[in-house]
Amino acid sequence: MQNSNNRSGEAVQAIDTIWLKAAVCGGLWASVEIILGSFLHNLRVPMAGSVLASFGIVLMVAFFQIWPERGLIWRAGLICALMKSVSPSAVILGPMTGIMMEALLLEMGIRLLGKNLAGYLMAGSLALLSALLHKLMSLILLYGLNILTIYLNLFYFASRQINIPDTDPWILILVVGILYLLFGALAALAGYAAGRRAIREPAVRVKSSEPGRPQHDIFEPSEASFSMPLFILHVLAIPGGLLLMNFSQRIVAYPVMILYTLFCLLYYRNTIRRFQKPLFWFQLLVIILLASVFLDSFENGATGINWSGVLSGVDMNIRAILVVAGFSAISIELKNPLITNFLVKKGFRQLYLAISLAFSALPAMMEEISQPRRFISRPFSSIRNLVSGAPLWLETLSSGNNRSSGNNNPD
Repeated sequence: MQNSNNRSGEAVQAIDTIWLKAAVCGGLWASVEIILGSFLHNLRVPMAGSVLASFGIVLMVAFFQIWPERGLIWRAGLICALMKSVSPSAVILGPMTGIMMEALLLEMGIRLLGKNLAGYLMAGSLALLSALLHKLMSLILLYGLNILTIYLNLFYFASRQINIPDTDPWILILVVGILYLLFGALAALAGYAAGRRAIREPAVRVKSSEPGRPQHDIFEPSEASFSMPLFILHVLAIPGGLLLMNFSQRIVAYPVMILYTLFCLLYYRNTIRRFQKPLFWFQLLVIILLASVFLDSFENGATGINWSGVLSGVDMNIRAILVVAGFSAISIELKNPLITNFLVKKGFRQLYLAISLAFSALPAMMEEISQPRRFISRPFSSIRNLVSGAPLWLETLSSGNNRSSGNNNPD
């Protein structure tokens, strides 16, 4: 136990200030993602990912008002994304890449136009648009380009029903994109206002719950059985399986894909959770129904269901199951200590120290958002309270060296 405490103290001594601030921002962002995200998903709220992305924009722009430092946002996004990696969900690469895209575009927008209101509005617009682009790319990765064909034919069918046959289907995507840009700018404006007010009205007390030893250490071995050969296999399995689907007969591709999926389900028990969700199978059924009507038959001028479209829908679903199983397995293998220790030795030590501190503070940070209903009903005041307490969190983590090393001097 003493060794663990000494290590925590060394972490605080060695960490750069910007990484320490990123640990505060990323930890609070992860707290919102974990608590508010679970609340929204349990209620089956539509577009929950976009709602979470909006809250992330508000938070990061608000934090940037307190600490307007170059590189803070992408570091906070990286810490938040990695903290998602220890969530019980089997599929964590999707949320992780979404958070990183959002953080990078926020950082890029501010760097392009500067640390001013115009820069924040542009950054917010680009960041929220990334949520839409991420969703579209995920659908194409899961189901292939046939999903675009289904969308186009479904759009043409709907436009004929309402007597607007010459409507461009891409106009709808453009309109949705503009709405995302607009709401992203509004989220950034809300973050700017919350941050400026937090500066004027700083927090006056520190939470009674103090961070202690990290609850999770992504660089320590866990009870899971990791395998570098299997990691390489999964990395190659996804492109290899997609090529097999495209260039071989179904009688060859289907058994290989099914056997690979069964192996992932049996070897990595956490992957079963995704496949146990009724919504997952409902989506696959909808894809088959849409493909049977709006894919081959619609393109050939026929109406109704035909077997060619059904088989194309099954192809899309087999592809989706392969991608979900493969990325679930990769998500688990990425926690392999050999991989994480390699990253530390290759220059990622500051990230390791920052995320260790963020995990140590996570339980106390999550108490700040213990009532997600209030967070949604009063988002502006809730975020302002979180941001105004950021300097106190920074002070708490900075003084953690004395506490973790057994120094009982008063703060």
